[in-house]
Amino acid sequence: MLIEYNKVSLNHGNNPILKNIDFKMDEGEFVFIIGSVGTGKTSFLKSIYNELEIADGKAMVLGYDMSKMSHKKLPYLRRQCGIVFQDFKLLTDRTVYDNLAFVLKATDWKKENIDARISEVLKSVGMEGKQNMRPHELSGGEQQRIAIARAILNKPKIIIADEPTGNLDAATGLSIVKLLQEIVKNSGTSVIMSTHNLGFLQEVDNCRVYSCEKSEFVDVSHKYTQLIHKKPVVEEKAETKAEEEEETPIVYETSGTAKDIDKELEMMKMEEIEPAYDVNEKSEVETAAESTKTEVVTEAENAETDSSEETVAEEIVINSQKEDDDKPQTPSADEEKTEDKQEKPSETIRFDMDDY
Repeated sequence: MLIEYNKVSLNHGNNPILKNIDFKMDEGEFVFIIGSVGTGKTSFLKSIYNELEIADGKAMVLGYDMSKMSHKKLPYLRRQCGIVFQDFKLLTDRTVYDNLAFVLKATDWKKENIDARISEVLKSVGMEGKQNMRPHELSGGEQQRIAIARAILNKPKIIIADEPTGNLDAATGLSIVKLLQEIVKNSGTSVIMSTHNLGFLQEVDNCRVYSCEKSEFVDVSHKYTQLIHKKPVVEEKAETKAEEEEETPIVYETSGTAKDIDKELEMMKMEEIEPAYDVNEKSEVETAAESTKTEVVTEAENAETDSSEETVAEEIVINSQKEDDDKPQTPSADEEKTEDKQEKPSETIRFDMDDY
């Protein structure tokens, strides 16, 4: 057994963080620690490599009794633990090669073996040819891969990853999780990783999940059995370029608390329950929309009818005027004078409303 905690409590000074922790971890396992910010995820991880001493209970890590850990034994414990941080913690003024060589030299590797080991780990994390670059020349995902390469230099039995995807976008973060999973499969190294992204859990086969909440450290793996197999984190990449242009990979993210698990599972149940209403029954929105449509059509028809009536009325008036004009009339003296003054006879103008 690599790690075994029995009724362990962790404090910051006199303030309790986590209490009654029961936890075991064996070789080749992948364990996620989830929880909101400030719930004790980082404190628990620090206790594994004795950065934070236990306040109560019994803790065994790699055969060492953590309550009796001496400064002399501590380096031997930590050499078997590879640690990956959220903010990479690379030496910014040195090359990738120098960052890795620094660790090997500090742990007494022979000079003739250093080059070969660095080349080996860079290849394993997909960073071949990057040894002469400096951190600022790399993307966030590439820097985290270098940090993982640094963590596995000494072939640790446990990789402790504290929010390793926290500063990365979801897709890049997913690639880091898959890289850690490959390390577990290929080397048998165990990984214990804290995260607030529940979506990553579905990418790791047979993982276990623990939640930090309200000072409790609880195994919630059983709650994730359905969630892990329910929906993908990222859709598979399109096999052809045409499919790739049509479909964009989708990344699902959720926050990581026990309440969020229950919400996810509840939503999954709701998706499977038949609707409580008649699917053929029209909703209020649909009924209102149809009513509005009918009113608009009726108004349009009425407007067209009114327009036609106005046109007929205009024609009746104009025709009536024409009939009166066609009748012979005896002009008066004043009218004769007026007609003489006009250059052209007046004409009856017919208006057709359709022209307007």
